[in-house]
Amino acid sequence: MSIRKRTVRVNRQPKEEKRPISTGRRPRPRPESQIVGKPQKVAPRGVAAVAAVAGPAHAGRKSDLGLLDDIDKFVHSRIDLSPAQRTAVCLWVAHTYIYEVFKLTPKLFITAIKHGLGKSELMEVIEALSCNGIKRQGSTTESAISRLHDTHGRLTLCLDQLDGMSWENRKLINLLCDGFEVGAMKEMSAVGGDGNYTPKAFVIGFPQALGMIGDLPDQALASRCITIQMQPAEPERQKALFEAQRTPLVDRLNKRALLPATQVWRKRLADELTPHQAKFASWQPWDAPCRCEPRMAAMWQPLFAIADHFGGEWPERAKSAFVELADATDAKERIELRFLRHAVSRLPAGADVVSAEELFRLTVPGFDGVQFTKDQQGKWLGKVGVRSRDKREGGTPHKVYCVADFHAAVRRWLPAEAARSGDSARGTSPAAATAATPATASAVPTPRRPAAPFRPTVVVVPATGPMDLPQVPRAPLPSWPPMP
Repeated sequence: MSIRKRTVRVNRQPKEEKRPISTGRRPRPRPESQIVGKPQKVAPRGVAAVAAVAGPAHAGRKSDLGLLDDIDKFVHSRIDLSPAQRTAVCLWVAHTYIYEVFKLTPKLFITAIKHGLGKSELMEVIEALSCNGIKRQGSTTESAISRLHDTHGRLTLCLDQLDGMSWENRKLINLLCDGFEVGAMKEMSAVGGDGNYTPKAFVIGFPQALGMIGDLPDQALASRCITIQMQPAEPERQKALFEAQRTPLVDRLNKRALLPATQVWRKRLADELTPHQAKFASWQPWDAPCRCEPRMAAMWQPLFAIADHFGGEWPERAKSAFVELADATDAKERIELRFLRHAVSRLPAGADVVSAEELFRLTVPGFDGVQFTKDQQGKWLGKVGVRSRDKREGGTPHKVYCVADFHAAVRRWLPAEAARSGDSARGTSPAAATAATPATASAVPTPRRPAAPFRPTVVVVPATGPMDLPQVPRAPLPSWPPMP
């Protein structure tokens, strides 16, 4: 019996593509700032960026010149600061709305000797009042800071709790130093449209406020900052500050969104300052109220411009704050300048030169309890331009210092003290000027002949005759056959 096979044709449908199992999370889109192949929206800079914050200026609008006084009262109600510190904070917050019309933007460094003095509370106030303030805590990286401007646009960065940051990372320190100049750029790798890494320039020059316990370990970064040293409040003030700080400025549970009461301050600042961007761009800089470093005077110019715009007592308050805070910065001068001041006060009176051994013996006691060696003494003095010279006496060489070099270093590095002591006029040491009697001080000083620079003695030994050197015979050059 034969069995007939029956063929059944079945219309096969194409297999459906397997879809990934949904995890309930939305896919994270790639930031547009990291896609190099996609055309980027160029953020406005300079005057255009300032005008884009508050929109077009309204014709006939009255100036809110009392705004800075209101902000000063608001800061005083929440933080215990000195008048000079409060003036610097208010002016710095206002300059974040128009910083792009200036060349430099100073950094605000908030520090304290211990915890619990209101450093973080002041950082929150600055975050709430400044233009698009963003607060970050703990350690951070240079890559995260570089991409903040592309992600959020114009902003003011508040970096708190920098105690845990690794200061051995020179790339991060250099990034913070370079952000001192408005519009500074840094090239870093970014993901392109094809998935490959491509170099891209990121904006790193924008206002930054730094906060930590203690001093900044890097001197270059500290010279770009306006330092606010927090102090403990009086007992009667602590209760009032606690009651004011119970009202939050930002919504901490909603990604630090601004509360309606805080948005009013930002709107008033933007509406007042942005219509006058042309005035700030053509503003003539002021002279420094006191003698200071050129960088210190240059980075205060945006704050002086804000004070000049609001008028009233603010110009005088800005100058007084500059003098007080500049003196506080100079008090934390480098150890080289402190040693120079200490060494000049210990120089022997009437001497033109002093040996390195004698100077070391005179300066060891009484120098702030710092233990140092003779080699370290030479390094400190060399950095301020006082260098030792070799002198040979009795066939034994030894190092000496010229007293005139010490006075020249004081006139260069400590001009205020040189003017007070009369060092620049008489050529005497500050210690000798202080010990002078009234009769001696009133008499006309006898001009002294300047000490001749030390020149080493060169002994020329005459030659007895030409030196007979052996003549090395040269090998003959090979002869090549002529080419056909």
